[in-house]
Amino acid sequence: MLSLRLTTHPGQLVWASPNAPKEIVSLPALWGAADGTFSLNPLARKSFPRFDVPCVSVEGSSIHGRSCYLGQCPMGRHYFAKGIGWVYSPGWEPDQGSFGIVPLWTAERERDYSLRLGEIGIKSVRPEAIIAHQIVPDTNGSPARKPEEVPDLDGKPAMPCMYVYSTTSRWRLADLYYLTDLQRREIWGEGPSRNMWLKSLLSALGHSSRLLHIAGGHDYSLSPHNVFCDGTRVDFEYSYLPDMPHPNNALNKDCEVWQDKERDGLRELSWQIAELMRIDVSVSEITKWWKQTYENNGNSSEL
Repeated sequence: MLSLRLTTHPGQLVWASPNAPKEIVSLPALWGAADGTFSLNPLARKSFPRFDVPCVSVEGSSIHGRSCYLGQCPMGRHYFAKGIGWVYSPGWEPDQGSFGIVPLWTAERERDYSLRLGEIGIKSVRPEAIIAHQIVPDTNGSPARKPEEVPDLDGKPAMPCMYVYSTTSRWRLADLYYLTDLQRREIWGEGPSRNMWLKSLLSALGHSSRLLHIAGGHDYSLSPHNVFCDGTRVDFEYSYLPDMPHPNNALNKDCEVWQDKERDGLRELSWQIAELMRIDVSVSEITKWWKQTYENNGNSSEL
C-alpha cells in the first residue's frame, strides 16, 4: 500500500447518511498529491486522521487510482473516499479527460444503487457522504478550476465530488496481490482455513449474484477490484436494475447476456483467487462452491 498525501480544499456537503461519523460529515474536499510523501511505506494508523490541516497522509493504492482509505471508526467499520484525483498526479490534467474525478451524477447513482442492493439483501458498501469539490487543483500551474469547468466524458460539466463509503472489510480481493503474508493471514487465518474462507466468499458471491438476477439486474463489472475480502460488493458504474436503468442504453438491453457475463466474471474471479492462494482444489470444485448457492436462491439455471 502507498502512503499518499492529500491536500484539503473547500468542499460542500451534498448528502450524508444519518449514521455517518462526525469526522466524515465535516470532511473538506480532499485531493491526492504525488509528491515527496508518495511512498511505499504503509501507515500504522487505524483511526481517522485530522482533516482540519492543509495536508494529511492516508493509505492509497496504485490499483485504486482515485480512491484512498480514510480510517476506521470505533465500531470497526472502514471508510474510503473516491474522487480524490489520480494518485499519480498532483492535480487534474485536461489531456487525461475524467481521470481521477467522480462526477456528481455518478456518485448519486452509486449511492442510490448501493442502497437499493441493500433492500434486495445484497451485501454492498454503505454510502456515507457526497462532498462536492469547490475547486479542482490543476497540474500545469494554472489557477485551480471551478467545478463547472471540468468536463465529463460527454463534454458536459462533471461537477466533481468525493463519494465516501464504508465497509466491514479493509481490503479488496485485488489488494491480496500486494499484501504481506502476515496481512493475508489476518484475513483468512492459517492452513486449511484459507479453503474455508474462499468457499464462504464464493458462496456469498453466488448468493448476491442470484439475488441481483432474480431482481432482473446484473453487475457487469464483477471482478477482484470490485469485491472486498468478506464478499462486500463495490463500484456499480456498469450495473443495472429495471427500476434504475443505466445512462448507457446498451446496458439496459439483453439482460440475460449481461447476466452471463457476470457469471463468467465470477468464474474467473474464483480461479484467480484460488490460484493466488495456492489452494489445491479443482476448477470444478471451486465452481461448485458458488454455483450451489446461486442455484439455491431461485430457479436452477444452466451455468
